Amino acid sequence: LESPNQPKCADLMSYKRRRLELNISVLYGILQLVFIDNGSTAQPSTALTSSAFESTALAINSPRVKKNETLPQGFDLKSGAATGITFTNRLNTDLSEKSFNLLNGSGVTLGDYDGDGRCDVFLAAMSGKNKLFRNLGNWKFKETTREAGLDRIIPYSSGAVFEDIDGDGWLDLIISTFGSGVRTYLNSGNSRFKLLGNPALESPFGSATLALADGDGDGDIDLYVTNYGLHTIQTKLKLRIRTVRGKPRVVGRYRDYYKIINGKLVEYGEPDALFLNNGQGIFEPVSWSGGTFSDEEGKPLAHGYRDLGLSAMFRDMNHDGLPDLYVCNDFQTPDRLWINQGFGKFRLIKRSAIKVSSYSSMGVDVGDLNRDGMDDFMVVDMLSRTHRLKMTQRVEAAPSIQTTGEQIWDRPQVSRNTVYVSEDHGQYAEVAHYAGLSATEWSWAPVFMDVDLDGYEDILIGNGHAQDNLDKDTLQSRSQFPNDSPQQLAIAFPALKTPNLAFRNMGQMRFKETGSAWGFESNQVSNAIALGDLDNDGDQDVVINCLNAPALVYENISQRARVAVRLKGRPGNTRGIGARISLIEAAFTQSQEIIGGGRYLSGDQAQRTFALTRPSNEKKRIEVRWRSGLLSTIQGIEANHLYVIHEPESSVAKRQGEGPKDARATLFREVSSVNKQHHATVKPDSRQSQPTWPLDRSTLGEALAWIDMDTDGDEDLAVSGGSKASAWLTNKGKENFENKIERKGMKSRSGESGFASAPLNNSPGLLAIPQQSDPTAANALIHWMADGAEKEITKLPAGAYGPLAVSDVDNDGDLDLFVGGQSPWGNFPVSSDSLLLKNEHGDFEVDETNATSISRLHNIQGAIFCDWDLDGDSDLITSSEWGKIRWLINEKGTFNEQNKGIGSEKFRGIWQGLASGDFNEDGRPDLVVCNRGENTQWAQWRTDRFRLYYSKTIRKHETITFRSYFNRDQWLPISPLEDVSTWLTDANMRFASHADYASRSQEEILGDFLHEFEYLEIDTLETVILLNLPNGIEKVALNPVAQWAPCFGPTVADFNNDGHEDVFLSQNLDTGNHEWGRMDAGHGLLLLGDGEGSLNAIPSTASGIRLKNEQRGTATADFNQDGKMDLAVLERGEGAHLFVNQTEHTGVTVSLEGPSANPHCIGARLQKINLQTGNVYGPAKEIQSGSGYRSLNSLKHVFA
Repeated sequence: LESPNQPKCADLMSYKRRRLELNISVLYGILQLVFIDNGSTAQPSTALTSSAFESTALAINSPRVKKNETLPQGFDLKSGAATGITFTNRLNTDLSEKSFNLLNGSGVTLGDYDGDGRCDVFLAAMSGKNKLFRNLGNWKFKETTREAGLDRIIPYSSGAVFEDIDGDGWLDLIISTFGSGVRTYLNSGNSRFKLLGNPALESPFGSATLALADGDGDGDIDLYVTNYGLHTIQTKLKLRIRTVRGKPRVVGRYRDYYKIINGKLVEYGEPDALFLNNGQGIFEPVSWSGGTFSDEEGKPLAHGYRDLGLSAMFRDMNHDGLPDLYVCNDFQTPDRLWINQGFGKFRLIKRSAIKVSSYSSMGVDVGDLNRDGMDDFMVVDMLSRTHRLKMTQRVEAAPSIQTTGEQIWDRPQVSRNTVYVSEDHGQYAEVAHYAGLSATEWSWAPVFMDVDLDGYEDILIGNGHAQDNLDKDTLQSRSQFPNDSPQQLAIAFPALKTPNLAFRNMGQMRFKETGSAWGFESNQVSNAIALGDLDNDGDQDVVINCLNAPALVYENISQRARVAVRLKGRPGNTRGIGARISLIEAAFTQSQEIIGGGRYLSGDQAQRTFALTRPSNEKKRIEVRWRSGLLSTIQGIEANHLYVIHEPESSVAKRQGEGPKDARATLFREVSSVNKQHHATVKPDSRQSQPTWPLDRSTLGEALAWIDMDTDGDEDLAVSGGSKASAWLTNKGKENFENKIERKGMKSRSGESGFASAPLNNSPGLLAIPQQSDPTAANALIHWMADGAEKEITKLPAGAYGPLAVSDVDNDGDLDLFVGGQSPWGNFPVSSDSLLLKNEHGDFEVDETNATSISRLHNIQGAIFCDWDLDGDSDLITSSEWGKIRWLINEKGTFNEQNKGIGSEKFRGIWQGLASGDFNEDGRPDLVVCNRGENTQWAQWRTDRFRLYYSKTIRKHETITFRSYFNRDQWLPISPLEDVSTWLTDANMRFASHADYASRSQEEILGDFLHEFEYLEIDTLETVILLNLPNGIEKVALNPVAQWAPCFGPTVADFNNDGHEDVFLSQNLDTGNHEWGRMDAGHGLLLLGDGEGSLNAIPSTASGIRLKNEQRGTATADFNQDGKMDLAVLERGEGAHLFVNQTEHTGVTVSLEGPSANPHCIGARLQKINLQTGNVYGPAKEIQSGSGYRSLNSLKHVFA
């Protein structure tokens, strides 16, 4: 490569070798080297002679592969004896007992320190000497620590990074330590390093990861140092505790490190540090209180955060050309994402942008995982993938406390990995469960790299720990003795040796574990990972620094076409740190960024690899957006080349900016005049009466209804109350609504379970059933009338009821009512029976003919009447939580369940609301049914079969629940031993330990109690469309984005007036439970139909709908009578949001008038007809009362 004293290119190692069965060394690849300067056309150069081979520039000759044979991919683990990289980061027990934090390990950094064109390796050590290995080529390395001037022992070396900090073109070396700060070694250019005195970097702190970038835009590379802490609670510390003003406090030396909060000792760390480069490699500290850093509101910080910093990475997260900074912090000290405001100023990202973070954040990586052009990122934690460790390891939980004036629970922490998909408006959706990445063992370092060269970035994760200090059995044994007593110290934690993991990117944010297939499964404690091209074949190889085990060196053996890119920046930033490189093909754009340090304790070689996924004759180009704002564009990219691209002078390339955003109008616009303060949701927590079921039933929410209550010709909106009375919002025209009447009546309830419309005695109004928190309280069907008064129509059995649906089921001209049964508080999943109430001259009575079939419908969350079989009468379809979707076909007023006959017997899910719509426009009603989705805690068990066991007999007045999942050939517990022990009185006698419990099947655990349990089983978590086809039902999972959050209320209408039915989904569930956490990656999702059965999600920047909390009831109506269907959405804690449809196309509103007993012709079916041909076309629509999630849409339809 070009270097200061070597103006011509040096040789690349141009061969990749693999050992075949016959032990024949086969040459199969020669890599061409190409230099690109100032955006000029690429010209091949002549490769110079290497110590192993002589060659001119040649394209890679791939090996002969038989038809349908797969090219090799993955890694080949190289032995230390073969490579010469013999290094072990040793740490003895005596040292780790002095400071448990030393077990965090040491780093590795890769780069060409001697300018010979080959990538070298530096490995840091906690004790003993760090080591430098020079790359001799052909996978041979020589230790050159002494020759390079680095043989002096640096105690407790942690992080390490090669970077040119003085701008002379040579890689310098930066090392962080536990206890003595950061040391910088300048490269003299003759393969030697010299310690650079820099007093500002000296520190007594426990420093960890180093991150570098041009933070202030002055052209040189600045430094951020994460500081963790020298000591921890787990180290033998003697804390001084005194009572001050009646409260215990830590005083003395460790008073800033430990605080007693709510009776618990809480640990804090040390402030991180930002240093600005003076251009000569001298770093000067930046004050936390000097205006450089500000909080989410833009207020300058008064002091630095005492976080437990483990790693940090500079990346341009928002693509504005400025390096932002993500910092991973351990335990309750939250992660920080600092957005660069320009000129070296940083501001914390707004709280709503990231809704959840990992509790024990170790490492981070950033990249465009789904190839949508925006950067996503992943943070790793410590949750295990294995059943045994899930049962035996304690799940760490963040205390609900304040730190530095902020509420931690404003952004709750979860004890698992987090994966963030970048959305519009600088927001992120957390999708680790959906991606299959929530649990990767005690993880240190996530690394994004395209291992198989298919164009998508895969993920490597190093994990393991010398001590499993989460082991519940050991913790329990140690708790029996005084802290630091000889008896306690004699009980050692077991080692945690788990295999490293590799995940192949399958597209659409799905990942498949492929560690074994790719040869990446070492169970050594793997702290630090760095990437570099060790054999100059253009792909990225891997080096891992392990604790008390030899370093791991992996050759990447993938053989697909690739392009490698290195940058030649201007003095001050010679490696192009912070530049974004994009390879642009017809299929998609791949983009990566050159980073400085930022790996956990480590740093990569400044080279990036891109796959060539399209035929060689297709046009391809590389674009580089430099940190300076300049642009380089390289046309005519060839496969299997390395491009070294030089940063242009400002006169050569045009400075690039983000440019104006597209200002197109969104489909919906929120009406601000609707009173959102009405809907308070402070309710009793149902978990108090059922501790074994972690979901608070009060979060299931309430309903909305559109109805012309005052008979003035426009639609009014009824809102089911939270802790307040329900409201009727009167439509006053011009997008104004008046809170006309708060419903009067009973005070012992909280809102309505659902709404439906049916006239009683020629009086318009709503039918509703109150929600009851007391399962023994009497209930009733009420009629809510226009003046706000309510009338009790029919008494109902004590219990809980959900959605309502109305239709003329017996064809006698009046409207009958279905009432869905649900679980009373404290008794889930035991359910009240559903009811079918026949209308007998205005009185509703139980339909005895259908009582048996209807009463079997339990835990009903959605119900509609529609003519499913097109025979002219109303069939009943229901969705059940922890149950099935059921079709009850109406045969002359008698309902018969026909699930098996239409192929739906396996659709068992945590179903919520449902709605019908003719999505494929064949005249038959199809269904959209909401479910829990695939981004919840269920995903971590890696199966699609779950059971909920429940018993009504073990404990009086409480239903006991026990969750399990199917693993291979047996059912295993999800509920841990400590939960089971609350009701299984002899659990501590039956199970010798948590490990013993982990080895038992569900049948063994329940034992003699098994006969007292019943169970429900589910096998589907997707939100789906069910297409009603002539030969049965076809299940189609909705767009992946629809699976990122639980869905509750579907509403169907042609929102954009293109003639096809669309769907809006209300989303999100906040369980208030640490185990389940928030499931809130949704914002309210609009999906546009194509008339062929597909629905495509559109972002909130196009829909205009972005709701941050839990949404429940939804309903649609053309409230302003402009021929466009508007939308109302009920958000828990916020009330009703009203969205006005502003599509360019205007439709025709159709309403029907019928007899007094059914004035709106509920049950009628409408479809457009071509008057010339007589053919029907477009979607068929039905007039329904009761749909979606307990709500009521307008009884009018709009046709495009």
